[in-house]
Amino acid sequence: MSGEPHQHLCHGTQENTFSSLFGDDPEQNLIRKKIRHSEVIVEYQIHCPVIARSARPGQFVIVRGDDKGERVPLTIADYDATTGTLTLVMQIVGLASHKLDEFDEGDKFRDIVGPLGHASEIENFGTVVLVGGGLGIAPVYPIQRALKESSPSSVRGTKIYCSGKTGCAPPPTGSSSCRTTAQRAKKVSSPCRSSA
Repeated sequence: MSGEPHQHLCHGTQENTFSSLFGDDPEQNLIRKKIRHSEVIVEYQIHCPVIARSARPGQFVIVRGDDKGERVPLTIADYDATTGTLTLVMQIVGLASHKLDEFDEGDKFRDIVGPLGHASEIENFGTVVLVGGGLGIAPVYPIQRALKESSPSSVRGTKIYCSGKTGCAPPPTGSSSCRTTAQRAKKVSSPCRSSA
């Protein structure tokens, strides 16, 4: 074994920790958009270009709202290297998520560490079924998009279905159609978005 310590994929380093207090980008960690999908589900679109350029489907970040804030792990629901945005979807369940929910458009998160974790395996698998429930819908979109990009001719139409008492964590705007089980039964509308 070499004398260098093993660097685990889930540990923050200087290279993957982005603070709004340091660096050359005055918009680092700026919340560009906040969308409330239900009472307990919120989506943030955050200016974080370095993470947006290096993120892969299935990875996550750790967000800290302020100096005394708890570190909250959130799956990356989408990323756009061109605009430098990172999309995170959060369910508000405890004190830390309630505190992050107090942040609005124009505010900045103190720190974002990432991307962390192992990316999902992406290759031409043939027929693929992606399943997620509740907030598990959010990370399905970047995986679906990457699978389509890896083999565009093998992916035809796709649909993402979700259900739950609190609504679903929808895939980002511009994704394939998303319908809740309630919509299929024609009972109620849903926070899910769809596109052609």
